[in-house]
Amino acid sequence: MASPKRKSAPSRRFTPARRVRRVIGFAIAGAAVGAAAAITRPYLRYNGVPYDAMIALFVLLPALSLTSLATLRRVRWRWNLFQFGAEQAALTVAFALGITALLLRVFSDLVEVMAAYFAVVFIGGGVLYVVWQWFFPLPRLGPYCPACDYCLIGAGERQCPECGRPFTLDELGLTEAELEPK
Repeated sequence: MASPKRKSAPSRRFTPARRVRRVIGFAIAGAAVGAAAAITRPYLRYNGVPYDAMIALFVLLPALSLTSLATLRRVRWRWNLFQFGAEQAALTVAFALGITALLLRVFSDLVEVMAAYFAVVFIGGGVLYVVWQWFFPLPRLGPYCPACDYCLIGAGERQCPECGRPFTLDELGLTEAELEPK
């Protein structure tokens, strides 16, 4: 008789579908910020200075970029710089399209400003991301002790047999069945 399948813990990997959904989500957020900048343009322009674009470019878009960076934090950096770049590209292009679509006008410097914004955010964010990963490494998820990396499969108690540190299943991101020897 075949043994019943064990229910595994949810995957922490970014599947291709999840990656695409994230890019689409940031594109929608970028378009919304662009639309908001276009709608508020008549109210936030003073002495020819477009404060709506400044707020969008220096507050809202960087906040979305930092959100992108912070939510990618739980996955190793080598695979996520491309994801971060795709999200930022979607964000900047959608912002430009959002502001252009609502104002029904193409600004002559919008492409250059958005290209410069993308370059600064991608390079600065990439460096920040790598430094963040370097100085604050991710804990090793799985059946390993958070203190000494000892394999905890088969550990009878909720304490590491190597160093004596207590642990919880939530801390390890595992289920009871995943700690049982196979």
